[in-house]
Amino acid sequence: TITFPAPASHVFGSGPFTLSASASSGLPVSFTSQTTSVCTVSGSTTVTLVAVGTCTVQATQGGGTYYLAAPSVSQSFQVYSAPASLATSPDTALSFGNAAVGSSASATISVQNSGTTTLHINSLLPITGSDASSFSLVSPPSLPYTLVAAGSVQLNVRFQPGSARYYSATLCIGNDSSNAPSKCIGLSGTGVATVTAPSAPGMVSPGASSAPGQLVPTTTPVFTWNGSATASYYNIYISQPPYGSGQVFYTSQNLPAGTTTLTIPSGVLQTGIPYRWNMSATNSAGTTYAVPAIYFEVTTGTASPAVSAISPANLIA
Repeated sequence: TITFPAPASHVFGSGPFTLSASASSGLPVSFTSQTTSVCTVSGSTTVTLVAVGTCTVQATQGGGTYYLAAPSVSQSFQVYSAPASLATSPDTALSFGNAAVGSSASATISVQNSGTTTLHINSLLPITGSDASSFSLVSPPSLPYTLVAAGSVQLNVRFQPGSARYYSATLCIGNDSSNAPSKCIGLSGTGVATVTAPSAPGMVSPGASSAPGQLVPTTTPVFTWNGSATASYYNIYISQPPYGSGQVFYTSQNLPAGTTTLTIPSGVLQTGIPYRWNMSATNSAGTTYAVPAIYFEVTTGTASPAVSAISPANLIA
Protein backbone atom coordinates (compact mmCIF):
# COMPACT_ATOMS: atom_id res chain seq x y z
CA THR A 1 0.00 0.00 0.00
CA ILE A 2 0.97 3.67 -0.51
CA THR A 3 1.10 6.19 2.29
CA PHE A 4 0.69 9.67 0.79
CA PRO A 5 -0.05 12.52 3.24
CA ALA A 6 -2.15 15.36 1.84
CA PRO A 7 0.05 18.36 0.86
CA ALA A 8 -0.62 21.66 2.58
CA SER A 9 -2.29 24.53 0.72
CA HIS A 10 0.05 26.79 -1.25
CA VAL A 11 0.00 30.41 -2.39
CA PHE A 12 0.15 30.86 -6.13
CA GLY A 13 3.47 32.38 -7.10
CA SER A 14 5.47 30.42 -4.54
CA GLY A 15 8.25 28.24 -5.93
CA PRO A 16 8.20 24.54 -6.85
CA PHE A 17 8.16 22.01 -4.03
CA THR A 18 8.78 18.28 -3.61
CA LEU A 19 6.14 15.63 -2.78
CA SER A 20 6.80 12.74 -0.45
CA ALA A 21 5.13 9.32 -0.16
CA SER A 22 6.15 5.76 0.69
CA ALA A 23 5.08 2.23 -0.28
CA SER A 24 4.90 -0.73 2.13
CA SER A 25 6.86 -2.71 -0.45
CA GLY A 26 9.74 -0.27 -0.23
CA LEU A 27 9.52 0.34 -3.99
CA PRO A 28 9.72 3.97 -5.23
CA VAL A 29 6.56 6.04 -5.52
CA SER A 30 6.01 8.43 -8.42
CA PHE A 31 3.52 11.24 -8.88
CA THR A 32 1.41 12.62 -11.73
CA SER A 33 -0.84 15.66 -11.87
CA GLN A 34 -4.51 15.08 -12.48
CA THR A 35 -5.12 18.83 -12.87
CA THR A 36 -2.40 20.12 -15.19
CA SER A 37 -4.20 23.46 -15.61
CA VAL A 38 -3.48 24.17 -11.94
CA CYS A 39 -0.27 22.23 -11.24
CA THR A 40 2.29 20.09 -13.01
CA VAL A 41 4.72 17.40 -11.82
CA SER A 42 8.23 17.01 -13.19
CA GLY A 43 10.97 14.55 -12.35
CA SER A 44 8.31 12.34 -10.72
CA THR A 45 8.25 14.36 -7.46
CA THR A 46 8.51 18.14 -8.09
CA VAL A 47 5.27 20.17 -8.23
CA THR A 48 5.03 23.53 -10.01
CA LEU A 49 1.96 25.74 -9.51
CA VAL A 50 0.55 27.24 -12.72
CA ALA A 51 -2.82 28.70 -11.62
CA VAL A 52 -5.19 29.28 -8.72
CA GLY A 53 -7.51 26.34 -7.97
CA THR A 54 -7.51 22.75 -6.71
CA CYS A 55 -4.44 20.69 -7.46
CA THR A 56 -4.89 16.90 -7.47
CA VAL A 57 -1.85 14.62 -7.56
CA GLN A 58 -1.90 10.83 -7.92
CA ALA A 59 0.76 8.66 -6.29
CA THR A 60 1.57 5.31 -7.90
CA GLN A 61 3.91 2.39 -7.25
CA GLY A 62 4.61 -0.01 -10.07
CA GLY A 63 5.06 -3.76 -9.55
CA GLY A 64 8.38 -5.55 -9.22
CA THR A 65 9.83 -9.05 -9.11
CA TYR A 66 8.30 -9.79 -5.75
CA TYR A 67 5.49 -7.21 -5.44
CA LEU A 68 2.43 -6.29 -7.42
CA ALA A 69 1.60 -2.69 -8.30
CA ALA A 70 0.04 -0.89 -5.34
CA PRO A 71 -3.35 0.79 -5.61
CA SER A 72 -2.88 4.45 -6.56
CA VAL A 73 -3.64 7.17 -4.01
CA SER A 74 -4.72 10.73 -4.91
CA GLN A 75 -4.51 13.79 -2.73
CA SER A 76 -5.73 17.36 -3.39
CA PHE A 77 -4.74 20.73 -2.00
CA GLN A 78 -5.72 24.34 -2.65
CA VAL A 79 -3.67 26.90 -4.56
CA TYR A 80 -4.66 30.33 -3.28
CA SER A 81 -4.18 33.80 -4.71
CA ALA A 82 -1.70 35.98 -2.88
CA PRO A 83 -3.30 39.32 -1.93
CA ALA A 84 -2.25 42.45 -3.77
CA SER A 85 0.99 43.70 -2.24
CA LEU A 86 2.53 47.12 -2.91
CA ALA A 87 6.27 47.71 -3.03
CA THR A 88 8.26 50.76 -4.13
CA SER A 89 11.80 51.36 -5.25
CA PRO A 90 13.28 53.21 -3.49
CA ASP A 91 11.50 51.81 -0.46
CA THR A 92 11.21 54.71 2.00
CA ALA A 93 13.33 57.65 0.82
CA LEU A 94 14.18 59.36 -2.48
CA SER A 95 17.18 61.69 -2.39
CA PHE A 96 17.99 64.08 -5.23
CA GLY A 97 21.39 64.93 -3.77
CA ASN A 98 22.70 68.36 -4.80
CA ALA A 99 20.93 70.46 -7.44
CA ALA A 100 21.90 73.94 -8.63
CA VAL A 101 19.66 76.72 -7.38
CA GLY A 102 17.20 77.72 -10.11
CA SER A 103 17.56 74.40 -11.95
CA SER A 104 15.51 71.20 -11.72
CA ALA A 105 16.41 67.57 -11.06
CA SER A 106 14.28 64.51 -11.84
CA ALA A 107 14.07 61.02 -10.35
CA THR A 108 11.62 58.12 -10.49
CA ILE A 109 9.78 55.99 -7.96
CA SER A 110 8.87 52.52 -9.24
CA VAL A 111 5.57 51.25 -7.78
CA GLN A 112 5.11 47.46 -8.08
CA ASN A 113 2.39 44.95 -7.32
CA SER A 114 4.25 41.99 -5.86
CA GLY A 115 1.04 40.03 -5.19
CA THR A 116 -0.94 37.79 -7.53
CA THR A 117 -4.19 39.77 -7.59
CA THR A 118 -4.93 43.17 -9.08
CA LEU A 119 -3.93 46.27 -7.11
CA HIS A 120 -5.44 49.73 -7.52
CA ILE A 121 -3.68 53.04 -6.82
CA ASN A 122 -6.55 55.25 -5.77
CA SER A 123 -4.75 58.40 -4.65
CA LEU A 124 -1.45 60.22 -4.93
CA LEU A 125 -1.93 62.45 -1.93
CA PRO A 126 -0.57 66.00 -2.29
CA ILE A 127 3.11 66.21 -1.49
CA THR A 128 3.29 67.50 2.08
CA GLY A 129 5.82 69.26 4.28
CA SER A 130 7.20 72.78 4.60
CA ASP A 131 9.16 72.34 1.36
CA ALA A 132 6.36 70.63 -0.59
CA SER A 133 6.26 73.37 -3.24
CA SER A 134 9.81 72.51 -4.33
CA PHE A 135 8.79 68.94 -5.31
CA SER A 136 6.20 67.92 -7.90
CA LEU A 137 4.89 64.90 -9.78
CA VAL A 138 5.43 65.13 -13.54
CA SER A 139 2.58 63.70 -15.67
CA PRO A 140 1.22 61.38 -12.95
CA PRO A 141 -1.00 58.48 -14.06
CA SER A 142 -4.77 58.94 -14.16
CA LEU A 143 -6.45 57.56 -11.06
CA PRO A 144 -7.54 55.01 -10.10
CA TYR A 145 -4.60 53.24 -11.72
CA THR A 146 -4.77 49.44 -12.03
CA LEU A 147 -1.66 47.33 -11.46
CA VAL A 148 -2.02 43.71 -12.50
CA ALA A 149 -0.10 41.02 -10.64
CA ALA A 150 3.65 41.67 -11.00
CA GLY A 151 2.87 44.95 -12.80
CA SER A 152 4.57 48.28 -12.14
CA VAL A 153 4.28 51.99 -12.90
CA GLN A 154 6.85 54.79 -12.72
CA LEU A 155 6.18 58.03 -10.84
CA ASN A 156 8.34 60.90 -12.08
CA VAL A 157 9.26 63.40 -9.37
CA ARG A 158 10.88 66.81 -9.96
CA PHE A 159 12.96 68.84 -7.48
CA GLN A 160 13.41 72.60 -8.02
CA PRO A 161 15.43 74.38 -5.28
CA GLY A 162 14.96 78.13 -5.01
CA SER A 163 17.85 78.81 -2.66
CA ALA A 164 20.99 77.21 -1.29
CA ARG A 165 19.71 74.98 1.55
CA TYR A 166 18.35 71.53 2.42
CA TYR A 167 14.78 70.60 1.38
CA SER A 168 12.47 67.76 2.46
CA ALA A 169 8.86 66.66 1.89
CA THR A 170 6.70 63.50 1.81
CA LEU A 171 4.76 61.73 -0.96
CA CYS A 172 2.09 59.16 0.01
CA ILE A 173 0.56 56.57 -2.35
CA GLY A 174 -2.96 55.43 -1.47
CA ASN A 175 -3.93 51.94 -2.69
CA ASP A 176 -5.95 48.83 -1.87
CA SER A 177 -3.05 46.50 -1.08
CA SER A 178 -3.16 44.32 2.02
CA ASN A 179 0.31 45.29 3.25
CA ALA A 180 0.67 49.05 2.68
CA PRO A 181 -2.62 50.85 1.99
CA SER A 182 -0.84 54.18 2.33
CA LYS A 183 2.82 53.95 1.37
CA CYS A 184 4.77 57.14 2.14
CA ILE A 185 8.20 58.06 0.76
CA GLY A 186 10.43 60.85 2.05
CA LEU A 187 11.75 63.27 -0.57
CA SER A 188 14.92 65.30 -0.02
CA GLY A 189 17.49 67.38 -1.84
CA THR A 190 19.95 70.23 -1.35
CA GLY A 191 20.01 73.44 -3.36
CA VAL A 192 23.56 74.50 -4.21
CA ALA A 193 24.47 78.01 -5.37
CA THR A 194 26.16 78.10 -8.76
CA VAL A 195 29.58 79.74 -8.48
CA THR A 196 31.06 81.64 -11.46
CA ALA A 197 34.43 83.29 -11.82
CA PRO A 198 34.49 86.81 -10.33
CA SER A 199 34.16 89.92 -12.43
CA ALA A 200 37.39 91.77 -13.19
CA PRO A 201 38.51 94.26 -10.53
CA GLY A 202 38.76 97.89 -11.64
CA MET A 203 42.23 99.38 -11.17
CA VAL A 204 42.09 103.06 -10.10
CA SER A 205 45.59 104.35 -9.34
CA PRO A 206 48.43 104.91 -9.86
CA GLY A 207 48.71 104.66 -13.58
CA ALA A 208 47.63 105.53 -17.08
CA SER A 209 46.69 103.41 -20.04
CA SER A 210 49.96 104.02 -21.94
CA ALA A 211 53.65 104.20 -21.03
CA PRO A 212 55.38 105.84 -19.28
CA GLY A 213 52.14 106.53 -17.43
CA GLN A 214 51.46 108.56 -14.31
CA LEU A 215 54.44 110.06 -12.47
CA VAL A 216 54.49 108.91 -8.85
CA PRO A 217 56.66 110.85 -6.31
CA THR A 218 57.23 107.93 -3.91
CA THR A 219 58.66 104.43 -3.97
CA THR A 220 55.88 103.25 -1.64
CA PRO A 221 52.73 104.27 -3.49
CA VAL A 222 49.26 103.15 -2.43
CA PHE A 223 47.59 101.07 -5.12
CA THR A 224 43.79 101.34 -5.18
CA TRP A 225 41.10 99.45 -7.06
CA ASN A 226 37.39 98.74 -7.18
CA GLY A 227 36.70 95.27 -5.85
CA SER A 228 34.80 92.34 -7.35
CA ALA A 229 31.72 91.25 -5.36
CA THR A 230 32.38 87.51 -5.59
CA ALA A 231 36.17 87.50 -5.27
CA SER A 232 37.76 85.39 -2.54
CA TYR A 233 41.12 87.12 -2.86
CA TYR A 234 43.20 89.41 -5.11
CA ASN A 235 46.75 89.39 -6.45
CA ILE A 236 48.74 92.35 -7.80
CA TYR A 237 51.53 91.95 -10.37
CA ILE A 238 54.19 94.59 -11.13
CA SER A 239 56.50 94.26 -14.14
CA GLN A 240 59.15 96.41 -15.78
CA PRO A 241 60.14 96.87 -19.43
CA PRO A 242 59.75 95.05 -21.74
CA TYR A 243 56.79 94.09 -19.49
CA GLY A 244 54.75 90.90 -19.69
CA SER A 245 54.56 87.84 -17.45
CA GLY A 246 58.27 87.13 -17.85
CA GLN A 247 59.14 90.52 -16.39
CA VAL A 248 56.94 90.35 -13.28
CA PHE A 249 59.18 90.90 -10.26
CA TYR A 250 56.59 91.52 -7.55
CA THR A 251 53.37 89.65 -6.73
CA SER A 252 51.19 90.30 -3.71
CA GLN A 253 50.13 87.24 -1.73
CA ASN A 254 46.37 86.58 -1.84
CA LEU A 255 44.94 89.87 -0.58
CA PRO A 256 41.63 88.97 1.14
CA ALA A 257 38.20 89.79 -0.25
CA GLY A 258 37.11 93.30 0.72
CA THR A 259 40.61 94.73 0.29
CA THR A 260 40.75 97.71 -2.09
CA THR A 261 44.17 99.22 -1.30
CA LEU A 262 47.76 98.04 -0.98
CA THR A 263 50.82 100.05 0.05
CA ILE A 264 53.82 98.78 -1.91
CA PRO A 265 56.60 97.85 0.55
CA SER A 266 59.82 99.84 0.65
CA GLY A 267 62.59 98.45 -1.53
CA VAL A 268 60.32 97.09 -4.25
CA LEU A 269 60.33 100.15 -6.57
CA GLN A 270 63.17 102.41 -7.68
CA THR A 271 63.14 106.00 -8.93
CA GLY A 272 63.48 106.72 -12.61
CA ILE A 273 62.14 103.35 -13.74
CA PRO A 274 58.81 102.89 -15.54
CA TYR A 275 56.51 100.13 -14.33
CA ARG A 276 53.29 98.42 -15.33
CA TRP A 277 50.83 96.79 -12.94
CA ASN A 278 47.89 94.48 -13.27
CA MET A 279 45.76 92.48 -10.86
CA SER A 280 43.45 89.48 -10.69
CA ALA A 281 40.38 88.41 -8.70
CA THR A 282 39.99 84.72 -7.77
CA ASN A 283 37.31 82.44 -6.28
CA SER A 284 36.61 78.71 -6.39
CA ALA A 285 35.33 78.96 -9.98
CA GLY A 286 38.37 80.67 -11.48
CA THR A 287 40.53 83.77 -11.88
CA THR A 288 39.74 86.97 -13.82
CA TYR A 289 42.37 89.55 -14.78
CA ALA A 290 41.83 93.29 -15.00
CA VAL A 291 42.09 94.78 -18.51
CA PRO A 292 44.03 96.79 -19.49
CA ALA A 293 47.17 96.93 -17.36
CA ILE A 294 48.23 100.48 -16.42
CA TYR A 295 51.59 102.23 -16.34
CA PHE A 296 53.40 104.53 -13.87
CA GLU A 297 56.91 105.82 -13.19
CA VAL A 298 58.54 106.71 -9.88
CA THR A 299 60.11 110.21 -9.85
CA THR A 300 62.17 112.10 -7.31
CA GLY A 301 60.40 114.94 -5.54
CA THR A 302 56.94 116.11 -6.42
CA ALA A 303 55.74 115.72 -9.95
CA SER A 304 55.15 118.98 -11.84
CA PRO A 305 51.49 119.82 -12.35
CA ALA A 306 50.22 119.56 -15.87
CA VAL A 307 49.58 122.82 -17.77
CA SER A 308 46.14 122.73 -19.26
CA ALA A 309 46.23 125.97 -21.31
CA ILE A 310 48.40 129.03 -22.13
CA SER A 311 47.04 132.47 -23.03
CA PRO A 312 48.82 135.83 -23.73
CA ALA A 313 47.61 137.16 -20.38
CA ASN A 314 49.70 134.53 -18.62
CA LEU A 315 52.97 135.52 -20.34
CA ILE A 316 55.48 137.82 -18.54
CA ALA A 317 57.74 139.95 -20.72
